Amino acid sequence: LLLGGGAALALPRLARPRDADALVGAKGTTLGEVLTPDANGFVHFVPDKRETPGLRAGVVEFYELDLPATWKQLQVANILSGSYCQPQCGEPWVEVEFGGKEGHVQVWVSPQDKLTNGAPPGLRIDEIGDTRGIITSLGPYVTGNTLDPDDEVMATAETTRDGQTYYEYEIFSPYAKPGQERGFVSVAARGECVCLLAVTASDDQWSNGEDKLRKIAESFVA
Repeated sequence: LLLGGGAALALPRLARPRDADALVGAKGTTLGEVLTPDANGFVHFVPDKRETPGLRAGVVEFYELDLPATWKQLQVANILSGSYCQPQCGEPWVEVEFGGKEGHVQVWVSPQDKLTNGAPPGLRIDEIGDTRGIITSLGPYVTGNTLDPDDEVMATAETTRDGQTYYEYEIFSPYAKPGQERGFVSVAARGECVCLLAVTASDDQWSNGEDKLRKIAESFVA
């Protein structure tokens, strides 16, 4: 279960297109034009190892998620991309970004040692900190502003999927960057990194697309 919702909908894992580089350079094209949608109108995104900065540098092992076929992969602003500091970025960066009429998605990556004060890599997220501590540290990257864990985190869960631990949150942050006031967040740690999925929306987008946004968040694997 995720954040006060119903049981998660199990979306089928679809194969990558024969051309594993199909999405490279295809930004601005709907995902459904490149990947095969399932019966629910979602595609399964698995980035090529050369596609995003942390993967290219070898500091991110993998991540994948399901997205509406009507969404597009967006160009990450260079200042946020981490391309300039790999493989030794000291601050979180945006690995990949998507958008559509229902909202917006970013996959953020943070070096583990930013959160652990030099502890050895390879810790699970629950070994790094509790749910409150993690969202306090990383929440501002989700909202583009501050995030008060007492007033702006509506629900919290700790889940395990395939042996991996995830912290999951529902947020409502009125002072967030416009269009990012509502959202779901999923956080996991692996290797040297902490991966955070930020699924955000405006109030209007949330009222019309909450179910789709929830499905995105529940599909995240890292």
